[in-house]
Amino acid sequence: MTPRSVRRAAERKAKRKSQTAELLTATETSHGAAMPAPVPDEPEPVPVLPAPSVEPAPDFEPEAEPEGPPPATSRYERVLVAGESVVEFDQFVETVHNHYMPYDYEELVLVAKLVEWRWALQRRKLIFESIESKLYAAEPDPSKWPEDDLKRLMMVDSYRVQAEEAVCRAKKNVEVSMQRRIDDYHFHKTCDIAERRLELQQKKYKLALWSAQMRAKQTAAAGGAEMEPTTKSAVAA
Repeated sequence: MTPRSVRRAAERKAKRKSQTAELLTATETSHGAAMPAPVPDEPEPVPVLPAPSVEPAPDFEPEAEPEGPPPATSRYERVLVAGESVVEFDQFVETVHNHYMPYDYEELVLVAKLVEWRWALQRRKLIFESIESKLYAAEPDPSKWPEDDLKRLMMVDSYRVQAEEAVCRAKKNVEVSMQRRIDDYHFHKTCDIAERRLELQQKKYKLALWSAQMRAKQTAAAGGAEMEPTTKSAVAA
């Protein structure tokens, strides 16, 4: 480029800069001062909820759990009446259970029914004997007893007989259940013995069959060894 063209290009560049500066100055004058930068909005305060009120737990002491199995009276509450000894009843229940030794729940229910009726029978016998002894104390001759006392004594005696029949039925049910359990045990025991005997016989049979097969193989091998020299001599002749 020539020096003249370089000078003209510099002049044109300076002229464009001056025009741009004048245009910017005019724009700021027409629109006023420059707008400030936008300020970000402050976040809204989060409302603080009051803490829920927690009532203190009431002070109490846990009940102490009973040690050991519950007494027999807890299972036979409806059997006892006022005036009967709980200790004697517990001993009676323990004696009956130790005698029959119930094996499962079914036998336990049957033994419990037997306990109830035997205890009721014992009570009714005592009532009958008490009424009878009072009548004899008042009048030794039974033919002179009042009609109402005789009816009362006969009614109590019928209750005693009813309890005796119920005891016999309950005892029979317990014995039948125990005998059925014993029969089942013997049946399963017999079946187990029969199965073991059958397995033993099968093992003996397999052993005998294996022995016969081995003897047959040995005999066949011995016969083949004896025939081999004979064949060789025949071929040589």
